[in-house]
Amino acid sequence: MQATVDLSWAAAQAKVDAIEQVRAAQAHQTKVEGAGEDVLAVKERLVDLDRRRNQLREAIASFRRRDRQAAGDKPGAVPAAGVKAGAANNTPSGSTPAKEPKHWVSFGDFFIKMPEPKVRTLLKADYDSLGDQIEGLRSTIHERTDALLGMEQGDE
Repeated sequence: MQATVDLSWAAAQAKVDAIEQVRAAQAHQTKVEGAGEDVLAVKERLVDLDRRRNQLREAIASFRRRDRQAAGDKPGAVPAAGVKAGAANNTPSGSTPAKEPKHWVSFGDFFIKMPEPKVRTLLKADYDSLGDQIEGLRSTIHERTDALLGMEQGDE
């Protein structure tokens, strides 16, 4: 009778050990999945910032194209310093030069009309800022991916 009780105790202990192993495996898998989701979230943010940076690049390029066209479509030609694009052609002789052009700029939910030099400065500053943010996110992705790989290799 004593041997039966010892055998059932050993079986119960084996079941408890198996349940603890399953719980530990589930907890580890949850950590791995959370780390994977973090990497994907950072990648999503990176794509959004890169899309925004490309839009800014296109806006800056449109100003450059317009400057080239105003300079007479000559390769390498740039309007003279202090002369606004197209100002010489639009100003009748003897009158004051035309006002510097203003452009509508979106700031969140509203639009503001700003002078061209200020718009160019803002676009360039935003472009540079986004470049720094993107580089930071890329290094974050590398760090988190390395951590994720280390967690996954711990499974094997």
